[in-house]
Amino acid sequence: MGKEINSLQREINDLLDCEETLWHQRLRVLCRILEVTDTIPTKVTDEMNQRLISTFTRDEVEAALKQMHPTKAPGPNDGFSSLIKDAARNQSLSGISICKGCPMKVNAEKSSVFFSHNIPHEKRCAVLNILGPMQDTKHGKYLGLSSIIGRSKTEVFAEVKEKVRRKLVGWKGKLLSIGGKEILIKAVAQAVPTYTMSYFLILKGLCKEIEGMIRKFWWGQRQEESKIAWQEWRLLSNPDSLCAKVFKARYYPNGDVLYSNLGYSPSYTWRSIFKGLEVIRKGTRWRVGNGRLIHIWEDKWLPTPTTYKVISPPRPFDDFPMVSTLIDEDTRRWKVDTLKSLFLPIEAETFLNIPLSYSLLEDKIIWVGHKRGEFSVKSAYYVALTVINSSEYGESSHGDPRTPLWKQIWQLKIPPKIRIFSWKACVNALPTLLNLRKRGVNMDDVGTPRDMELLVVVAWAIWHNRNLRVFEAINQGAEQVWNHAVSMLSDYKEAVKFCMLGPSNCEVSWKKPQVKVFKINTDGAIANEGRRSSIGVVIRDSRGEAVAALCRVLPGCFLMDEIEALTVKAGILLARELDLHQVIVESDSLSIVQRILAKDFSGGLGHIVHGILGWPISLNVMI
Repeated sequence: MGKEINSLQREINDLLDCEETLWHQRLRVLCRILEVTDTIPTKVTDEMNQRLISTFTRDEVEAALKQMHPTKAPGPNDGFSSLIKDAARNQSLSGISICKGCPMKVNAEKSSVFFSHNIPHEKRCAVLNILGPMQDTKHGKYLGLSSIIGRSKTEVFAEVKEKVRRKLVGWKGKLLSIGGKEILIKAVAQAVPTYTMSYFLILKGLCKEIEGMIRKFWWGQRQEESKIAWQEWRLLSNPDSLCAKVFKARYYPNGDVLYSNLGYSPSYTWRSIFKGLEVIRKGTRWRVGNGRLIHIWEDKWLPTPTTYKVISPPRPFDDFPMVSTLIDEDTRRWKVDTLKSLFLPIEAETFLNIPLSYSLLEDKIIWVGHKRGEFSVKSAYYVALTVINSSEYGESSHGDPRTPLWKQIWQLKIPPKIRIFSWKACVNALPTLLNLRKRGVNMDDVGTPRDMELLVVVAWAIWHNRNLRVFEAINQGAEQVWNHAVSMLSDYKEAVKFCMLGPSNCEVSWKKPQVKVFKINTDGAIANEGRRSSIGVVIRDSRGEAVAALCRVLPGCFLMDEIEALTVKAGILLARELDLHQVIVESDSLSIVQRILAKDFSGGLGHIVHGILGWPISLNVMI
């Protein structure tokens, strides 16, 4: 085992050294390119530049439109392209070659040429004679992925299967407990294909083969010891990246990735991305900023997990019914009278429960599968399951009735191997005579968590005693089995309690701020039975005397994190009205304090955090 760990460490060190060398080479190339571009003489004079950036006249627009084909619609670059071609014809603008006289050249030993199957042999030979040492070779890999994806996907992705097989072969399963196998499978074996699945939709057959190898390792095979992480979200959240610009120009030039089509003769990479778009559409909604990009009835923007859309029947009240028409830009609040007159009462209350930022930022698409609106592979997996289930079985309001039981089992404070034992027992996976005769155990009445923990531990102790008797001829009495189970559970809880012991209780008292510094204490309250939430703010000086106070009932019933964020925002606005420049904000919400300190503008509260940090005051936030 030690030799294998050392070999793995050497392999990781070699990869890190190789990566560092590649980055140094790229940096040298970039520096040389900048040196070359600095020596290029300027061809565009100031007068020519002024003509290019000047406002188009009516005659120029008319001339540009008449130059287009009658069946072609004008695009965003048609006018500029026509002006450039016209200037080139008049010899008032000419192109330049940045490589002429450049000391850099292509390294033939590290380069190769790829020819399509449609290129005749004679033309291939002619091109290769011109290039010299550079030969026609199959493209290798770039950043660990195949550069060319041909017709045989099985051959291209076979290496992924081989990597998983080598990992499983290198482990001695018989030396690991069932809990250790679980950790190694999740942390290593299932992580190997993740990088490839980030860019390509791998074959179903390959997935089944990998699952088969992992299944054999899990169940103790003793012969040969043998996700799309959604790229679409990156295109949606980083539209200015080079990759996003290339895909937009090719597949959705006049829209966004959410409403794109597969297109004509798409690449395998785009096919893989397009396959997961349904998951992104299912798992995203708009976060309301100023409401100018959100259509009231067509877009998903409400915090209602069923459809996220408005269910009230459309009513004509504006030519462009956008959410911005429902927001009062002067008061930065919802137009209550308009909401009550246009929408159902229950939906109007939902609108009022959506927090608005005082600065009215732009609208933003967020991920609904995560509490903070951040995309994660784990949350995307659950969204993908709903998409698959709805396509195979249709929409259903009934989930797995055993879900509460699974959650309770995996949250039990018992050793991992016993948790897995309980899971096997619940899914009828233990190789007992009862299981062979198709006779199960009724687990509907799980009792209290303490009863459930004791039941599972005692069941495992009985099973352990049975194995000792069958394979090692060791027999323990019922009292010994019971005492062993109770002792194991007690020892485990004491060990966990000891590890989780924090600092001893200490008295917490309010401390005065420094001279010329003011402290803002905030707190919010949530009411029961759907009543409206409320907030409170107190500002005190360095002597501990109250300078100002505020209490307010909010227009709706908000979540606790939303209330705490709105409370901090109200305290900052009150300090601004009092012209206080140095303030300390104390809040009892750890999550909100962490988001403000980390400048986390993602998720449903990102615009509120942005508004808190947007004021020109010296701010210090603590809990």
